[in-house]
Formats: sequence, C-alpha cells, structure tokens
Amino acid sequence: MADQSTPVTFNFIFFLFTTHFVCFFSFCFFIYVIWVSLFLHPPEFDIQKVTVTNLSISSYSQISGDWKVDFMFRNPNSKINLYYDQIEVVVSYKSNSIAQTLLPPFIQGTNNQTTIRATLTSLMMLCVHDQESIKRSHGVITFDVTMTARVQTRVWWGITWALTVDCSNLQIAVGNGGSGTLVGGSKKCMASASDDQMNSTKFLYRRW
Repeated sequence: MADQSTPVTFNFIFFLFTTHFVCFFSFCFFIYVIWVSLFLHPPEFDIQKVTVTNLSISSYSQISGDWKVDFMFRNPNSKINLYYDQIEVVVSYKSNSIAQTLLPPFIQGTNNQTTIRATLTSLMMLCVHDQESIKRSHGVITFDVTMTARVQTRVWWGITWALTVDCSNLQIAVGNGGSGTLVGGSKKCMASASDDQMNSTKFLYRRW
C-alpha cells in the first residue's frame, strides 16, 4: 500500500503546486494590466521652433525651401520608458506635401523631455495656389507639419501604438530674403494613436 500511495501523493502535490502557480501568475498579470490601464500615459508633443530658409514660391505655383523643425517629446510616465521608431515628418502647404524626412529611432526615459530636430528640403514641389495669396497674407504663410511614428512601452508586457501627430496651422513670418520663423512661440500638437494589440485605444490632445 505504501508503494502505491507514493505516486498518488506526488501527483497531488504537483497538481497543487501547478494550480497555485497558474493562479498566482494570472493574478499578477491581471494586476499588471489594471496598473497599465490606470497609470500608463501616452506621450505629449510640442513644436518648439520652426525656421525656414531659401523659401521660394514661383509664379508657376511651385515651392522650394529648407526647413528645421524642433519637436519636444514628453514622456509623462514615472516608471515606463518609451521607444520610438519609424518616425516620419512631413511639411505641407495648402494640403500639398512639400517635404518629408525620416528620424532615427530612440529610447526615452521616464519623466523625460527630449528635443528632436527634423531637417527637410523641398525642391520645387507643385502647389495649387500662387503668389497672390501669399502677398495678401502680409508675409505670414501657414504650413502644416505631420509626424507619424511607432511607439512601444519598454515594460514586461509591451504596448505598441501607431502614432499620428498633427501640428497644423503653423504661421511662418517670411522676410524678403526667403527666411522665416514660427510666429507666437511653441505650439502644442494634437496626437492620436491606435493600439495594435487592442485595435481601439485612442487619445487626443487639445489644439493650441
């Protein structure tokens, strides 16, 4: 009888151990998901500075120029790092894309603010409006800047966002030499994102 009870006892102990381990793991995972849902904050974005040089808009509705756009990336999370990649920046004029560039990937630490400069060049891109609309604007031209990126949380169970940052209605005061700067200082952008894993998470930031 003793020899027969030994395997039974071992199997019972193994079953109890496995059951408790699975329950403990499930409980920890549930707590983690709740914690992430309550305390994970999406990144925030500002445009700190925009400078334009060699800006030219021809009578044939073509535009060219060199751009430097300074973005401020903010990670408001105190315990979660963020990883950015596939970052693309596009400058548009009157809904027409006139310049675009890619930025290198980077990791942003907790409670961190990081300034990233995007340098772009537009070479005689066709636009739908001519110089008369610019003359009527008294040297202030409105451009839009859009940034897309993939953002991942650097934690045990990561979340990946497909991010779109909209920085529209940027007014650039342009002088006679074709150089200009952003009017009114830094501008807050509006961001939206979808969670690839849940396919529904969205967040929005108020326009300035």
